[in-house]
Amino acid sequence: MRSRDLLKKYFAAGCERVPCNLCGADDTEVLLRYEFYDTPSETVICRRCGLMYLNPRWTEQSYQKFYEADYRTLAGEEDDIPFEMMLRQRVHGAEIHQFCAPYIRGKRVLDIGCAAGGVLSAFALAGDYKVCGVEPSQRHVEFVRSQLGYEVHEGLFGEMPLPRESFDLVILTQTLNHMLDPRGAMAAIRDLLTPGGMFFVEVQNFPEHAKRARIPVQVDHTYYFCAETLECMARRLGLEPVRTEVDTAAKMNQLHRYMRHRSASLHVRMLLRKTAPDASAPLPNYRSIRRQVRKALLHKGGMTLRTMRHKTRMWFKNAA
Repeated sequence: MRSRDLLKKYFAAGCERVPCNLCGADDTEVLLRYEFYDTPSETVICRRCGLMYLNPRWTEQSYQKFYEADYRTLAGEEDDIPFEMMLRQRVHGAEIHQFCAPYIRGKRVLDIGCAAGGVLSAFALAGDYKVCGVEPSQRHVEFVRSQLGYEVHEGLFGEMPLPRESFDLVILTQTLNHMLDPRGAMAAIRDLLTPGGMFFVEVQNFPEHAKRARIPVQVDHTYYFCAETLECMARRLGLEPVRTEVDTAAKMNQLHRYMRHRSASLHVRMLLRKTAPDASAPLPNYRSIRRQVRKALLHKGGMTLRTMRHKTRMWFKNAA
């Protein structure tokens, strides 16, 4: 089944409009009117802070059904062998450990969306860490428990009754842009950290990713970050950056490095320390981010408005 046909039922169930997750404003400008899987979805940018997101988007119920039933098929992970996935993730996990190790003061580590447990395995092999994961896939949970012997909670992060201030490091890699409420998720993660605890977050660097991808947005990515919007959200929640690394399209060695574990996008990585919230942290410059993204969309001949309009008309014609 074509991706477009697989996703029609979720559009048929209806969509909802949402305000900006960073500043709460409801004043946006459309950046793109199409997405990777050939469905008519609008990606917008907030005129107040520069956060980019899908709007309108599917309902929470539709996204929950999508991740339960169709996400693995759409992402091409349906036939992945857990052991092979774990080995790929272990390479990434070793890089995360190297990034975080000089700043970690404790040994309790939580990986949200741990999949086959490769990141947990990298930390366990690197030192005397007490590792724990959260993962919605029953298949992966069973693999991690039976083959690796690590503690894993089955389900979505928001459903887990994890004790407050119980982890010295929480890891969230390539997951925040899939969430419907990234600000709420980061606030909940902060509550899990011990005083002075660390939060490692890795998200797609959208302005740089847009330079490489013909269509850089997709319906399962509800939010698109750059370093400025991610840092602002973190500071306002009480998470202070202590180390930041930003991939750019010019650094092709970075791309080669992350292709090894099938993460071809360019990313922003931040290590954040739990501190007092700073509600006065200045909002990013919307016009600057908008300028970067528009330039990036032209950098590799992204879809023209005329092409997007034509494809949108054809989608509705075929859906009728």
